[in-house]
Amino acid sequence: MHITLNQIFRSTTDLDEKTVKDADGIINYRYVTSLDGKKGSAANVSRPMFWYKDVGGICPALIFHSNPLQKDKEINPWRDVILSTEGIVYYNGDNKFPDRSPGANPPNGSQSGNNKTEGLINLYKSHLIEDRMAAPPVLVFEQVKVKNRVKGYRAFKGVGIITKTHVRQQYEDKTNKVFSNYLFEIVLVGLPYDGLNWQWIDDRRNPKLSMDKKLRNSPEQWKRWVMEGEACIDKVRQKILRYSISHPNDQRKELTPGHKEVLNEIVNHYKTNRRELKFEALASLVAEEFFGATKYTRGWITPQSADMGVDFIGRYDLMHPEVAPPPGTILGSTSLLVIGQAKCRLIDKEEMARDIARVASRLQRGHIGIYITTGTYKESVQQEVAMDDYPMILINGRQLADLIAAYMIRTGKDINTVLKEQDEWCDTNIKYVPASSILHDQIP
Repeated sequence: MHITLNQIFRSTTDLDEKTVKDADGIINYRYVTSLDGKKGSAANVSRPMFWYKDVGGICPALIFHSNPLQKDKEINPWRDVILSTEGIVYYNGDNKFPDRSPGANPPNGSQSGNNKTEGLINLYKSHLIEDRMAAPPVLVFEQVKVKNRVKGYRAFKGVGIITKTHVRQQYEDKTNKVFSNYLFEIVLVGLPYDGLNWQWIDDRRNPKLSMDKKLRNSPEQWKRWVMEGEACIDKVRQKILRYSISHPNDQRKELTPGHKEVLNEIVNHYKTNRRELKFEALASLVAEEFFGATKYTRGWITPQSADMGVDFIGRYDLMHPEVAPPPGTILGSTSLLVIGQAKCRLIDKEEMARDIARVASRLQRGHIGIYITTGTYKESVQQEVAMDDYPMILINGRQLADLIAAYMIRTGKDINTVLKEQDEWCDTNIKYVPASSILHDQIP
C-alpha cells in the first residue's frame, strides 16, 4: 500500500486492524499501520509518540502524532510546527512531569517516547552507513477536522530524519516548578508522486530480511541519505512546488487555533494601539526567518511619507555555505536587493492586486519582492503574479504565523517579547536612504 501526503485516515479504537475502511470510505489508520491486519500489530492511536517493537535490536519506525486542535494547554503546553512545503517539522516530546529530565520515564515504569527517541539520536548523526540504515524513519501524522469532528482523523505529513534535539523549559503555572521537554527538529525527505510505500515499514518489521533488503522499498531520497549522510540533508529535503491557485477560503481553512492565536495577538497589538507602521518591523523579521538569518541582512524601515510602495529593505546573499569565495567582492557570490511590503489586516481580509502592483513596479534587475500580510490573497492576485513572472514572494497569515512560531521556538521567546523587541527595533531603524546602498554594506 502507498500513502500520499495529506491523505486522511480514520484513527479510532472502534475499528480493528482487519477493517480496511470506515463507513465513509476513509482508510483505517490501524489497518495501515498493522501487519496485514494482524491483531495487536497496529500503532497505538492513544500514544502521541509511538514506536514499533525492536526487531533484532533495531527499531523499525517511530510515529509522531501532532494535534494542533488540542486546546488544553495543561495537556499540550507547546505547539508543534509542521512546515510541509519547506520540509521541516518542530515536534515537542511527551514529557509531562516537572522537575524531571526530559528523557525520564514516567513513574508507572513504562517507557516514554522521549526516552526511546533519546537512545536513537546518535544513529541519525552517525558517519557510518550501517548506523544510518538502522535509524528508524519518523512518520509524521497530524490531527485534522473532518465534518466538524476534531477527533478520530489524521493526515499523513511526511517521513523524516531527526537532525537536531533541543531542551525547552518553562514554569508550570500551578506549582511554579520547572518543566523540561525535548524539541525534535525533523527534516522530511522527498517522496515520489505516488507517496510512501508502506511495504518499507513492514519490511523493517520483518526479522527474516537483511538490512539491505529492508531498504529496497524505501524512498530514493532516504536511500541517498543512508549512503551520503548529513552532507545531503538539504538535497533530500521535501520541497513542494505549488503552481495551483489557492482560494482565500482554502487559505483560511489552514488556520488552526494556534495560528489564529498568534495572528490575533499580532493584529490586536498593532491595530489597537494605532502603531501599524511598526508592523513593518515584524514583517522584516518574518522576511529574515523566511530567507534564513545566515543569508539575509535586515536593512531598515522606509518613512511612510516617502515609501512609494516599499515598507522595508533587506539583502539576500547568494553564496556557498561552506566553500569560501575568492578574494574580492565579485567572484563566487552575489546579492539581491529585497523590497518588502507589509499589511496588518484582520485575518479574514484579502489582499488586492493594486497593492501587489505597487511593489512590482519597484522591482528591477537584481531585486526580489516579498509581500507579507496577516490576511489572505485573492485568486486574481496570485494569477497576476504567476502570469507576469514577478520575482515576488507572497506570505499569507498562516505562513506568517508559522514563521513567527518557528522563530519563537528557536529563540525561546514568547509572542509579547517578540512584538516588544520589534517595536524597539522599528524606533531606531526608520531611515530615508537609497535602497541600493544595502548592496554595498552601507547600512546607516
